[in-house]
Amino acid sequence: MDEIRLNVMLEDLILNIEETVKRAKENLAGAVNSTMTETYWLIGKYIVESEQNGNMKAAYGSKLLTTLSKELTLRLGKGYSRPNLNNMRKFYLRYPNYHAVSNKLSSIQTPEDVIKNTYTLEFLNIPELKQYSEGDLEQRIIDNLQIFLLELGKGFTFVGRQYKITVNNIHYHVDLVFYHRILKCFVLIDLKRNSVKHEDIGQMNMYLGYFAMEENMPDDNAPIGIILSKNKDELLVEYATYGMDSNLFVSKYELYLPNRYELEKLVYNILHEDIQNG
Repeated sequence: MDEIRLNVMLEDLILNIEETVKRAKENLAGAVNSTMTETYWLIGKYIVESEQNGNMKAAYGSKLLTTLSKELTLRLGKGYSRPNLNNMRKFYLRYPNYHAVSNKLSSIQTPEDVIKNTYTLEFLNIPELKQYSEGDLEQRIIDNLQIFLLELGKGFTFVGRQYKITVNNIHYHVDLVFYHRILKCFVLIDLKRNSVKHEDIGQMNMYLGYFAMEENMPDDNAPIGIILSKNKDELLVEYATYGMDSNLFVSKYELYLPNRYELEKLVYNILHEDIQNG
Protein backbone atom coordinates (compact mmCIF):
# COMPACT_ATOMS: atom_id res chain seq x y z
CA MET A 1 0.00 0.00 0.00
CA ASP A 2 2.81 2.39 0.90
CA GLU A 3 4.52 1.61 -2.39
CA ILE A 4 1.31 2.35 -4.32
CA ARG A 5 0.85 5.63 -2.43
CA LEU A 6 4.48 6.52 -3.11
CA ASN A 7 4.04 5.84 -6.83
CA VAL A 8 0.90 8.02 -6.93
CA MET A 9 2.71 10.85 -5.13
CA LEU A 10 5.66 10.51 -7.48
CA GLU A 11 3.38 10.61 -10.54
CA ASP A 12 1.62 13.73 -9.18
CA LEU A 13 4.98 15.37 -8.57
CA ILE A 14 6.17 14.58 -12.08
CA LEU A 15 2.94 15.90 -13.61
CA ASN A 16 3.16 19.13 -11.60
CA ILE A 17 6.76 19.69 -12.64
CA GLU A 18 5.98 18.82 -16.25
CA GLU A 19 3.07 21.29 -16.33
CA THR A 20 5.19 24.01 -14.75
CA VAL A 21 7.97 23.51 -17.29
CA LYS A 22 5.45 23.58 -20.16
CA ARG A 23 3.98 26.87 -18.90
CA ALA A 24 7.45 28.31 -18.51
CA LYS A 25 8.36 27.33 -22.08
CA GLU A 26 5.14 28.85 -23.42
CA ASN A 27 5.75 32.09 -21.51
CA LEU A 28 9.35 32.15 -22.69
CA ALA A 29 8.31 31.54 -26.30
CA GLY A 30 5.82 34.39 -26.06
CA ALA A 31 8.45 36.73 -24.65
CA VAL A 32 10.97 35.71 -27.31
CA ASN A 33 8.43 36.21 -30.10
CA SER A 34 7.50 39.62 -28.74
CA THR A 35 11.15 40.65 -28.44
CA MET A 36 12.01 39.38 -31.93
CA THR A 37 8.98 41.15 -33.41
CA GLU A 38 10.08 44.44 -31.86
CA THR A 39 13.64 43.83 -33.08
CA TYR A 40 12.50 43.20 -36.66
CA TRP A 41 10.27 46.30 -36.50
CA LEU A 42 13.20 48.42 -35.30
CA ILE A 43 15.49 47.07 -38.04
CA GLY A 44 12.84 47.99 -40.61
CA LYS A 45 12.55 51.44 -39.05
CA TYR A 46 16.32 52.02 -39.24
CA ILE A 47 16.37 50.94 -42.91
CA VAL A 48 13.50 53.24 -43.88
CA GLU A 49 15.00 56.17 -41.99
CA SER A 50 18.35 55.57 -43.71
CA GLU A 51 16.65 55.50 -47.11
CA GLN A 52 15.01 58.82 -46.36
CA ASN A 53 18.36 60.37 -45.57
CA GLY A 54 19.56 62.09 -48.75
CA ASN A 55 23.23 61.28 -48.29
CA MET A 56 22.64 57.60 -47.61
CA LYS A 57 20.33 57.28 -50.59
CA ALA A 58 22.80 58.98 -52.90
CA ALA A 59 25.68 56.84 -51.68
CA TYR A 60 24.01 53.42 -51.86
CA GLY A 61 20.71 53.75 -53.72
CA SER A 62 19.22 50.35 -54.52
CA LYS A 63 22.37 48.59 -53.26
CA LEU A 64 21.61 49.47 -49.65
CA LEU A 65 19.89 46.19 -48.74
CA THR A 66 22.50 44.10 -50.55
CA THR A 67 25.38 45.85 -48.79
CA LEU A 68 23.58 45.74 -45.46
CA SER A 69 22.86 42.02 -45.84
CA LYS A 70 26.51 41.16 -46.50
CA GLU A 71 27.78 43.19 -43.54
CA LEU A 72 25.17 41.97 -41.05
CA THR A 73 25.68 38.34 -42.10
CA LEU A 74 29.42 38.69 -41.51
CA ARG A 75 28.92 40.26 -38.09
CA LEU A 76 25.76 38.57 -36.81
CA GLY A 77 25.39 35.33 -38.79
CA LYS A 78 22.31 33.96 -40.56
CA GLY A 79 18.91 35.63 -40.78
CA TYR A 80 19.85 38.86 -42.55
CA SER A 81 19.41 37.97 -46.21
CA ARG A 82 18.26 40.68 -48.58
CA PRO A 83 14.67 39.26 -48.74
CA ASN A 84 14.52 39.11 -44.92
CA LEU A 85 15.70 42.70 -44.59
CA ASN A 86 13.20 43.78 -47.22
CA ASN A 87 10.42 42.04 -45.27
CA MET A 88 11.47 43.91 -42.12
CA ARG A 89 11.37 47.13 -44.12
CA LYS A 90 7.85 46.30 -45.38
CA PHE A 91 6.83 45.38 -41.84
CA TYR A 92 7.73 48.84 -40.56
CA LEU A 93 6.11 50.60 -43.53
CA ARG A 94 2.88 48.72 -42.90
CA TYR A 95 2.92 49.34 -39.13
CA PRO A 96 4.86 52.58 -38.47
CA ASN A 97 3.22 52.70 -35.03
CA TYR A 98 4.52 49.82 -32.89
CA HIS A 99 1.47 49.96 -30.61
CA ALA A 100 -0.56 48.73 -33.58
CA VAL A 101 1.85 45.79 -33.87
CA SER A 102 1.44 44.96 -30.18
CA ASN A 103 -2.33 44.99 -30.56
CA LYS A 104 -2.08 42.70 -33.57
CA LEU A 105 0.00 40.21 -31.58
CA SER A 106 -2.79 39.75 -29.08
CA SER A 107 -5.60 39.50 -31.70
CA ILE A 108 -6.51 36.87 -34.36
CA GLN A 109 -4.05 35.41 -36.88
CA THR A 110 -2.63 37.46 -39.75
CA PRO A 111 -1.98 36.27 -43.34
CA GLU A 112 1.75 36.09 -42.55
CA ASP A 113 0.97 33.58 -39.78
CA VAL A 114 -1.05 31.35 -42.10
CA ILE A 115 0.85 31.25 -45.40
CA LYS A 116 3.82 28.87 -45.59
CA ASN A 117 7.04 29.49 -47.50
CA THR A 118 7.04 25.90 -48.79
CA TYR A 119 4.25 23.35 -49.24
CA THR A 120 4.98 19.63 -49.47
CA LEU A 121 2.84 17.87 -52.10
CA GLU A 122 4.32 14.40 -51.78
CA PHE A 123 0.83 12.93 -51.48
CA LEU A 124 0.22 13.80 -55.17
CA ASN A 125 2.60 10.96 -56.12
CA ILE A 126 4.22 12.87 -58.97
CA PRO A 127 7.78 11.61 -59.60
CA GLU A 128 10.33 14.40 -59.35
CA LEU A 129 11.55 14.06 -62.94
CA LYS A 130 8.14 13.40 -64.54
CA GLN A 131 6.87 15.92 -67.10
CA TYR A 132 3.53 17.31 -65.93
CA SER A 133 1.38 20.32 -66.71
CA GLU A 134 -0.23 22.84 -64.36
CA GLY A 135 -3.54 21.18 -65.23
CA ASP A 136 -2.19 17.81 -64.07
CA LEU A 137 -1.01 19.41 -60.83
CA GLU A 138 -4.41 21.01 -60.26
CA GLN A 139 -6.29 17.77 -60.99
CA ARG A 140 -4.15 15.78 -58.55
CA ILE A 141 -4.74 18.41 -55.87
CA ILE A 142 -8.49 18.17 -56.44
CA ASP A 143 -8.28 14.37 -56.30
CA ASN A 144 -6.49 14.67 -52.96
CA LEU A 145 -8.32 17.75 -51.71
CA GLN A 146 -8.73 16.57 -48.13
CA ILE A 147 -4.98 16.02 -47.73
CA PHE A 148 -4.22 19.32 -49.48
CA LEU A 149 -6.47 21.14 -47.00
CA LEU A 150 -4.46 19.60 -44.17
CA GLU A 151 -1.24 20.81 -45.82
CA LEU A 152 -2.67 24.34 -46.16
CA GLY A 153 -3.48 24.41 -42.44
CA LYS A 154 -6.38 25.16 -40.13
CA GLY A 155 -9.29 27.28 -41.30
CA PHE A 156 -9.28 26.65 -45.07
CA THR A 157 -12.51 25.66 -46.84
CA PHE A 158 -12.74 24.86 -50.55
CA VAL A 159 -14.76 27.18 -52.81
CA GLY A 160 -13.96 26.12 -56.37
CA ARG A 161 -11.48 25.41 -59.16
CA GLN A 162 -10.97 27.36 -62.40
CA TYR A 163 -13.04 30.13 -60.83
CA LYS A 164 -14.13 32.38 -63.71
CA ILE A 165 -13.89 36.14 -63.47
CA THR A 166 -14.67 38.55 -66.31
CA VAL A 167 -13.03 41.92 -66.88
CA ASN A 168 -14.04 43.98 -69.95
CA ASN A 169 -15.57 40.89 -71.58
CA ILE A 170 -12.31 38.93 -71.16
CA HIS A 171 -12.53 35.76 -69.11
CA TYR A 172 -9.86 34.71 -66.61
CA HIS A 173 -9.72 31.65 -64.38
CA VAL A 174 -8.23 31.37 -60.89
CA ASP A 175 -6.87 27.85 -60.46
CA LEU A 176 -8.11 27.28 -56.90
CA VAL A 177 -10.24 29.42 -54.58
CA PHE A 178 -10.60 28.84 -50.83
CA TYR A 179 -12.13 30.77 -47.94
CA HIS A 180 -10.34 31.10 -44.61
CA ARG A 181 -12.82 30.93 -41.74
CA ILE A 182 -10.50 32.48 -39.16
CA LEU A 183 -9.13 35.33 -41.28
CA LYS A 184 -12.56 35.77 -42.92
CA CYS A 185 -11.23 36.21 -46.44
CA PHE A 186 -10.94 34.53 -49.81
CA VAL A 187 -7.63 32.79 -50.59
CA LEU A 188 -6.73 32.55 -54.28
CA ILE A 189 -4.11 30.05 -55.46
CA ASP A 190 -2.46 30.03 -58.87
CA LEU A 191 -0.28 27.02 -59.73
CA LYS A 192 2.97 27.38 -61.68
CA ARG A 193 4.89 24.32 -62.85
CA ASN A 194 8.23 26.11 -63.04
CA SER A 195 9.48 29.51 -61.87
CA VAL A 196 7.10 32.36 -61.18
CA LYS A 197 7.33 35.26 -63.65
CA HIS A 198 6.62 38.94 -63.12
CA GLU A 199 3.47 38.76 -65.27
CA ASP A 200 2.14 35.99 -62.99
CA ILE A 201 2.43 38.38 -60.06
CA GLY A 202 0.66 41.15 -61.96
CA GLN A 203 -2.16 38.78 -62.88
CA MET A 204 -2.62 37.65 -59.28
CA ASN A 205 -2.71 41.29 -58.18
CA MET A 206 -5.58 41.84 -60.64
CA TYR A 207 -7.40 38.80 -59.25
CA LEU A 208 -7.08 40.25 -55.74
CA GLY A 209 -8.51 43.58 -56.90
CA TYR A 210 -11.43 41.84 -58.57
CA PHE A 211 -12.29 39.74 -55.53
CA ALA A 212 -11.98 42.74 -53.19
CA MET A 213 -14.40 44.80 -55.26
CA GLU A 214 -16.72 42.21 -56.79
CA GLU A 215 -16.79 39.09 -54.60
CA ASN A 216 -16.22 40.30 -51.05
CA MET A 217 -19.16 40.71 -48.70
CA PRO A 218 -19.17 43.77 -46.39
CA ASP A 219 -17.75 41.80 -43.46
CA ASP A 220 -15.03 40.03 -45.49
CA ASN A 221 -11.40 41.05 -45.10
CA ALA A 222 -9.05 41.71 -48.02
CA PRO A 223 -8.40 38.56 -50.10
CA ILE A 224 -5.08 36.71 -50.03
CA GLY A 225 -3.26 35.57 -53.16
CA ILE A 226 -0.76 32.69 -53.26
CA ILE A 227 1.28 31.88 -56.35
CA LEU A 228 2.48 28.33 -55.77
CA SER A 229 5.51 27.61 -57.95
CA LYS A 230 8.19 24.94 -58.26
CA ASN A 231 10.97 27.53 -58.14
CA LYS A 232 11.16 31.02 -56.72
CA ASP A 233 13.56 33.81 -57.62
CA GLU A 234 13.60 35.89 -54.43
CA LEU A 235 15.01 39.02 -56.09
CA LEU A 236 12.53 38.94 -58.97
CA VAL A 237 9.65 38.51 -56.51
CA GLU A 238 10.93 41.39 -54.40
CA TYR A 239 11.07 43.73 -57.40
CA ALA A 240 7.82 42.51 -58.98
CA THR A 241 5.83 42.95 -55.74
CA TYR A 242 7.31 46.36 -54.92
CA GLY A 243 4.50 48.63 -53.72
CA MET A 244 1.89 45.89 -54.13
CA ASP A 245 -0.62 44.56 -51.64
CA SER A 246 1.20 42.70 -48.86
CA ASN A 247 -1.47 39.98 -49.06
CA LEU A 248 0.15 38.64 -52.23
CA PHE A 249 2.50 35.74 -51.49
CA VAL A 250 4.79 33.62 -53.65
CA SER A 251 5.43 30.19 -52.12
CA LYS A 252 7.27 27.10 -53.32
CA TYR A 253 6.06 23.55 -53.49
CA GLU A 254 8.11 20.36 -53.31
CA LEU A 255 6.97 17.04 -54.72
CA TYR A 256 8.71 14.84 -52.21
CA LEU A 257 10.23 14.89 -48.74
CA PRO A 258 14.02 14.48 -48.50
CA ASN A 259 15.19 10.95 -47.73
CA ARG A 260 17.21 10.11 -44.63
CA TYR A 261 20.56 10.71 -46.35
CA GLU A 262 19.48 14.14 -47.60
CA LEU A 263 18.12 15.08 -44.17
CA GLU A 264 21.36 14.03 -42.47
CA LYS A 265 23.33 16.05 -45.02
CA LEU A 266 21.10 19.07 -44.44
CA VAL A 267 21.45 18.86 -40.65
CA TYR A 268 25.23 18.44 -40.98
CA ASN A 269 25.48 21.53 -43.18
CA ILE A 270 23.38 23.59 -40.76
CA LEU A 271 25.44 22.48 -37.75
CA HIS A 272 28.68 23.06 -39.64
CA GLU A 273 27.55 26.56 -40.59
CA ASP A 274 26.47 27.31 -37.01
CA ILE A 275 29.89 26.24 -35.72
CA GLN A 276 31.63 28.50 -38.23
CA ASN A 277 29.36 31.42 -37.35
CA GLY A 278 29.70 30.75 -33.63
